[in-house]
Amino acid sequence: MSFSENLRKFRNDLGLTQEQLARRVNISAQAVSKWERGDSLPDPATLPAISDALGVSLDRLFDRDSESFHDLAHHIYSFFAGDNSMHTLRRIACLAAYSRARKDVSDHTGHSHSRSIRITAADGFVLGSNSQELPFFGIFEEPKAGWKACLHNLSACSKFFAALGMPGVLQAICKLYEYNRITFDAHYAADSLEINGQTLTHLCEIGVLTTSETEINGEVTTLYRAAHDEGLIALLILTLHCIRNDTIYDFCWTSRTAPLF
Repeated sequence: MSFSENLRKFRNDLGLTQEQLARRVNISAQAVSKWERGDSLPDPATLPAISDALGVSLDRLFDRDSESFHDLAHHIYSFFAGDNSMHTLRRIACLAAYSRARKDVSDHTGHSHSRSIRITAADGFVLGSNSQELPFFGIFEEPKAGWKACLHNLSACSKFFAALGMPGVLQAICKLYEYNRITFDAHYAADSLEINGQTLTHLCEIGVLTTSETEINGEVTTLYRAAHDEGLIALLILTLHCIRNDTIYDFCWTSRTAPLF
């Protein structure tokens, strides 16, 4: 194919508009339009920027060779530098999982607007959903010692979930996550955040809050600092996924013969 055809193809493959590509290359959208129509060619000094923006080598842009490892590295860089990198990454992960299971996949519901996936293999499992309300994709690789060895301290897990389930704790976490690592004392917690002393204790138990002491007006005061943890959000997402009773997956595949524990 010609340069103009390749340019249009690689741009569309990334889901970019002419304007978005133009911003990446720091040129006008009119210039991109001219290139894709074949009315003109880019200035040679602009070609490296076009190559980086599209994630392909110059040789592929001019149809001189096949895809190489160098092109793959460019693709990965471009995905993460894109305007919607998380969406793209989730699509790649889902496609990779689907392709692994494509020979043994079973479609239970026939829904086309929202898909959930569960893949269980000898070395781990994959859970995911592309629903607009709660999209996620998780790859859980089993440690060499097995899942049971990693989850031996179930008493600590019990204490964690017990504290998490105490009245007001989840509401307090949602309130704290509205701020960017806020530091406060007990008075501010009660008056402004509506978090009482017992809830503060539970939040400290599960690591949502860390404490330090400082002297204010001659008195020792305990300060609380919210320690944001994306892992806790992931836990809540998986919890919602479980309590919705999503036991029927659109795509299910397993090659594991041994029990999980």
